[in-house]
Amino acid sequence: MTTKRSLHRRVKKSQYAERGERTKDKMIAAAKEEAKVQAAKIISDAQLLSSSKDAALTDIKNQVGNLVIEVSEKFTQITKQ
Repeated sequence: MTTKRSLHRRVKKSQYAERGERTKDKMIAAAKEEAKVQAAKIISDAQLLSSSKDAALTDIKNQVGNLVIEVSEKFTQITKQ
């Protein structure tokens, strides 16, 4: 009788361990997948920010260029008088 109980306990313990191992593996796989999704989103956001930054810098350079032209034109007009 004791042997039967002992065997039953070992079998149950083994089943619980296997179930726990499967659960652990599923959780790890889910976490890895979530990490991949988050990494892709971070990379996409970073690329978008980089593009926006580049566009803003180009706009600022154009504005500075236009201001230089305006100042030069005014300076030329003043020196002609």
